[in-house]
Amino acid sequence: MHAPRTKTRSTHGRPRLGASAIELLVVVLVIGLFIAVLSPAILAARANARKANCADNLKQIGVALAIFEQTYGSYPPGVPNCSKLNWVQGGTQAGAHCAGPNWQMNILAKMEHQDLYQHVKNSMMTQWNAADDTEHEDGHVGRTTPREYICPSAPVMSPEQRLSTYYMERNSKGNYAANFGADDYMSFEDPQKSGAFGVVMLKKFKRKLVISLHDHPSSKGLWKMGNPEGRTVKDFHDGIGYTIAVSEVIGYDSRKDGRGCWTCNAMGSAMFSGKTGPNSKEPDVIAMYSEAIPKGHVLYGSENRKDGHVWAAARSGHPGGVNAMMADVSAYFFNDDIEIEVWRSLLTRSGGEPKISTDTFAAPAEGPEVAPPALGRSTDYDATDSGQMENLVSETSGSASDPDRFEKLFVEGGVPSNPQDYGEHLFWMKPRGAEVDGDSATSSVLVEDAETEKRLDIVGWTFAKQEGAWKIKSAPLPRRE
Repeated sequence: MHAPRTKTRSTHGRPRLGASAIELLVVVLVIGLFIAVLSPAILAARANARKANCADNLKQIGVALAIFEQTYGSYPPGVPNCSKLNWVQGGTQAGAHCAGPNWQMNILAKMEHQDLYQHVKNSMMTQWNAADDTEHEDGHVGRTTPREYICPSAPVMSPEQRLSTYYMERNSKGNYAANFGADDYMSFEDPQKSGAFGVVMLKKFKRKLVISLHDHPSSKGLWKMGNPEGRTVKDFHDGIGYTIAVSEVIGYDSRKDGRGCWTCNAMGSAMFSGKTGPNSKEPDVIAMYSEAIPKGHVLYGSENRKDGHVWAAARSGHPGGVNAMMADVSAYFFNDDIEIEVWRSLLTRSGGEPKISTDTFAAPAEGPEVAPPALGRSTDYDATDSGQMENLVSETSGSASDPDRFEKLFVEGGVPSNPQDYGEHLFWMKPRGAEVDGDSATSSVLVEDAETEKRLDIVGWTFAKQEGAWKIKSAPLPRRE
């Protein structure tokens, strides 16, 4: 009798299911190694993308300034002032009894924010100080920040910490500031230190037609816009390609600190100066400062409300430097270690310093190229010459002579029915709304590729009404690629 056989299942020659613990560990280690190697590259790529986006914001601001200059014959005043104390940087109750909208508020229409700009103008008819008053008027201009005024690399500011100090209330913050000169807020008084922008004492104040008292009715009116009382291209004796117009600032998330406040007429808010270099470790001295900032913090500083001798450095969230735009709309990235005298020479419009090529100390800022309109000049086209105008932009030119079509196309911001053929592009001409003043009008015209919808340019057109019909006065062509 045989013993019963026991069947056994052999695994020899069969594939194993799953993986051993050692193999899983090796896979995890390899993945971790890849992450460790790739993370710095990914982070660097994201930082470069944010820096490029910031440069694009600056170029949009530059184009808006250029269109403004074409329209009015001057840049907007840094601060259009009509108060006896030209250095006070707070609200009306602080002594800034009369002031128009600063440079950033004044170009809102050219930045495609016609609605905000109209609210600013309406406010000037009934109020006294744009920085202080537009926030609580219709439109609440200043409670939020237009996206083009925010750098993606900058610290994020919370709505709960909007500026509320020095008789200012609920003012939001951004990241771009005008060049106020090589020293401090009062640099505008010294031709050798004066920057691209400054405080401009308005003509009506100079003629003693304004009484500098709190809430005085003589301080009301559209004349406070200050157009065209700002700097002209001819005022840039050093050349617009050798003078910085706008750079960056960063804010501190506190209601007591004014840095970054885009509607404010304050140092470190909508303006910076060159007393210290980019991202300087030396402290700022400003009119609205938070004592809660700890010593050693990049924004540590002090407060001064006794006079206009306050200053703030250009600062950014980009590693190693700041983006800045020259008055000719070219943008560069300036390293933190730029020599202070070179930096200051770029912040004076008439300092007489030797012209130094930016290639020697700065790199062109990344971002799409944006060609500005020609500064200080425009090409005139006679709208009665139908052949010339049809060759320029046939659909758009036809609408200019028809008041109803002009109203729809330019004032309401319509779109021509057919794309135009220009160079290698089929493009749309998209007016972004017009500013009509009696028998004259201006319009920012967006030029887009008809296929990709990529923006090719922004041009500024001006119009005049003659015998009841609108005529194109100047129509700069979009640039060719």
